[in-house]
Amino acid sequence: MNDTLLNGTGWVNQFMRWMLNLPVQATDLAKDIDQLHYIVFGTTMVGSLATLAFMVAFLIRFRRSKVGNVTRRVEVPLILEVGFVIIPLLIFLAWFQMGFKQYVRLTTPPKNATDIYVMGKKWMWKFAYPRVRTASTSCACRRTVRSACSSPRATSCTRSTCRPSA
Repeated sequence: MNDTLLNGTGWVNQFMRWMLNLPVQATDLAKDIDQLHYIVFGTTMVGSLATLAFMVAFLIRFRRSKVGNVTRRVEVPLILEVGFVIIPLLIFLAWFQMGFKQYVRLTTPPKNATDIYVMGKKWMWKFAYPRVRTASTSCACRRTVRSACSSPRATSCTRSTCRPSA
């Protein structure tokens, strides 16, 4: 698959962003996540259209021709039933694998990231930079940052990683 069609400035990317009303892609990670959205959306639309086509075909094929006629019993082969279970399972597993790779990439900070330790208490936040003597809260632009957050209340703090766009 051509990478520029879905993941760059290609017309498919622009069309899908317009159709799904997605915001501007500010980072490389956003482009990957949007690509997953496109694949899920496209697969869902193809599946929906196939279901509609089969429904219309079956309505025409198995309609009653006369009032007293009863439709004959149709036996479905086991391989067809197994296929109806296995194929969607494989599609969902592929979606999960793509999403999990993106999740791991999002939550794993690179080795050269700057560590910032954050202590949060209600409306007071303290930032500590291990290699810097001043306690300024500004950070250099285009630098990868890994923040380790702690709080007296464990539910009010999360670990985050910020990555600059390329």
